Amino acid sequence: MLKNSTPPFRENTPRAQSTPACGAHDVLAAMASKIQHFFDAHSSSPSSLTEEMTFIRLELPVHGIVPMQWLSQQNQASRIYWCGREQSKTFGIEIAGAGIADTLSASDVFSHDDVFREISTRLANSPENLRYYGGFRFYDGHEVDRSWSKFGSYRFVVPRWEIQRSGKDFRFSCNFKLESQTKLDVLREELLSELQTLHFSPQKMHPVLPRPAQRIDLPDQDGWRNMIKQALTALHGGELDKIVLARKTRFVFPENLEPLSLLSLLKNSTPNLFYFYFQPEPNIAFLGGSPERLYSRENRMLKSEAIAGTRARGMTPQEDHALANELLHCDKDLREHRFVVENIKENLEKLCHTVDIDDEITILKLSKIQHLRCRLQGILADDVSDAEIFKILHPTPAVGGSPTDQAIDAIKKLEPFDRGWYAAPLGWISQDAAEFVVGIRSGLVDHETLALFSGAGIVNGSTPDGEWTEIENKIGNFMKAIMQK
Repeated sequence: MLKNSTPPFRENTPRAQSTPACGAHDVLAAMASKIQHFFDAHSSSPSSLTEEMTFIRLELPVHGIVPMQWLSQQNQASRIYWCGREQSKTFGIEIAGAGIADTLSASDVFSHDDVFREISTRLANSPENLRYYGGFRFYDGHEVDRSWSKFGSYRFVVPRWEIQRSGKDFRFSCNFKLESQTKLDVLREELLSELQTLHFSPQKMHPVLPRPAQRIDLPDQDGWRNMIKQALTALHGGELDKIVLARKTRFVFPENLEPLSLLSLLKNSTPNLFYFYFQPEPNIAFLGGSPERLYSRENRMLKSEAIAGTRARGMTPQEDHALANELLHCDKDLREHRFVVENIKENLEKLCHTVDIDDEITILKLSKIQHLRCRLQGILADDVSDAEIFKILHPTPAVGGSPTDQAIDAIKKLEPFDRGWYAAPLGWISQDAAEFVVGIRSGLVDHETLALFSGAGIVNGSTPDGEWTEIENKIGNFMKAIMQK
C-alpha cells in the first residue's frame, strides 16, 4: 500500500513569521529597505561574501498579491510561472518569477550529468526556497524548429523577483548571486533600480484572446492515418510493443497573443494540474497544464506515477461513472497502462532500495477527460543523482513507447515536426528537493501563432480515427480557451 512519507516542510527564514505581511501599497518600500540593510551590513567586509559564488534570497511576507496576476503586470523579458498539483508545502507551491538572477542553458548536445552537477554546485549552501526552474528538449538528433530556438537544449533560470505561495503563506523575494568579482555597491544600485520597475497593482486579470484566423493540423487526417498504419505494421511485426505518436495543431491569429492570458484561462477552467509557463523573451512562451508527474524527490524519497488511457468526462454523474468503468475494463487501455506501470516500476527498482506501488489502479478525473493512474515511490540508493533519475525515467512509455530506443527512433522518422520541449521533463530543483513533470497538454506561443501538441499511445487494437478523437479530447481545454466568445 502506498503511503505518504514526505518529510515535514522546514522554513528557512523563521524571523519572517513574526514580521507583519506587506500589502501591495508598501511592498516596494519594504523590499528596498531590506536590500539596503543587507548591503549596509556587509559593506565593511565584502570579501567574506564573495570568496565563492553564493546566492542571497531576501524574503518578505506579503498579502493581497496573487502570483499570476502580479506576473501579468511585469515587463521583464523573462517570466516564469509554476503551480504544483498537490497541497503540500514543498510540492504544492505556486510561484511567479520575473527577471533573471542566474541562468544555465545551451543550444547543443549536452550531458544530464554535467547539467545537474553544475546546478548542484551553484546551489551549494543556497537558501532552501531558492530554485532553478526550467526544462529540456525531448530528444537530440532532430532538426530544431525556429520557434524552439530560444529555449535551447535546456534552460534553467533562478528568477530575480518572485511571488511564492505555499499554502496560505505568501512571500515576495529578491534573488541575487555574489561572486568574487561582484562590486557590492554596483549590484545594490542595480537591484534598487530594477525594484522600481515592478508593479503591484491590485487590479485583477481579465484575459481575452483574439479568435484564430486559421488552423493547420500537422499531420492532417490523411497523414495521420498513414502514420498510424506504419506504426501498426511495426507493432504487428514485433518491432515495437507500443509507440506514442503526437500531432501539432497550429493556430494563426490576427495579432500577437498574450501567452499568460492563455495560461490564466486554462488554469481557471481546469484545476488539479501541474501548470507551467516558461517565457525566454516577450511574445514567446511554452505553457500548459500537465496531469503527469515524472518524479518528485525530497531528500532521498522518490515518487513517480503512471498515467495512460483516456476517456471523456460524462455529461451526467451516471454517464461519467459509466465512462470511467469502461476505461477500467478496456483491454486496450489496460495494456497501454500496464506498459507504463511495469516500465516505471522496473526503472525505480534500478534507482531505489525498495519500491511501493498502489494496490489498485485509480481514475484521475480532469475537467474534460479522465485517465488511468497508478502511483509509485521508493527510497533512493545513496549514490543516485537527479541525472541518473532522468536517464532512467525519461522518456516514459506514456510519451515515447516500448522498447524505448526503438520507439524514439520511430517517432523521429514518423512525426513531421520537432517536439522541442513538448513531452520533455519540465520543473524545478533546489538544494535538497526537485520536481519534474512531463510537458504534455502544452502549447508553444510564438507571437501571432499557437502550436498545440498532444499524443496518443498506439498499441495493437488502436485505430487512426479513435486516436485522432482522443487527441482532440486532450487539446479540448486549449480549444475552449482560444474559441471563447
